[in-house]
Amino acid sequence: MTNIPQLDFKVDEERWGDPFDPNDEDLQTTENISGYIAYVTMIYQSRRYKDDDLWEIFHEDFENFTIEIFSQAHHQALRDLRTHLENNGVWIRRVKGSSYAKVLKECLEEENPHEWTEQETRERNQSAHQSAAQPAQQSQVPQLQTPGTEQAALRSLEVWHVHGAAWDQVPDGEMKAGCQISDVG
Repeated sequence: MTNIPQLDFKVDEERWGDPFDPNDEDLQTTENISGYIAYVTMIYQSRRYKDDDLWEIFHEDFENFTIEIFSQAHHQALRDLRTHLENNGVWIRRVKGSSYAKVLKECLEEENPHEWTEQETRERNQSAHQSAAQPAQQSQVPQLQTPGTEQAALRSLEVWHVHGAAWDQVPDGEMKAGCQISDVG
């Protein structure tokens, strides 16, 4: 079992890391749903799933989730999941006033991964440039470090939209395209 990281919301500690059955109404508590979402997000981060692979695994892990189930989760757990999906190549519709629960469910309803248009990519890049100008905020879901993996701390750079997918996760200090990463973040 993986240790529970410090989070800004409560989780069901006894069920941390356990599978979640969205059809079992006894499991549909805020703490259990939020914990499942946080745990799965950590797994996605540690295994560095991207693009169509991440889209497919997200669909498998959240099959049968409804807007109502997503809506019971803590807002931060949903935000972290959405942000991770977006930063790793999964299209999540962004519309002011739409809930995270709604846009995550819409992604699950897609039969195939969304093909990003040039305009969507430009808009997302512009949004990333604007947020990069603001003070960086740490994700509430820390990177999972599993035994036997390289212990060098990987930091998830949220500049995927600014510099391309190759920038998403690299060891601190590694050179990419002649630019020191510490100069970017």
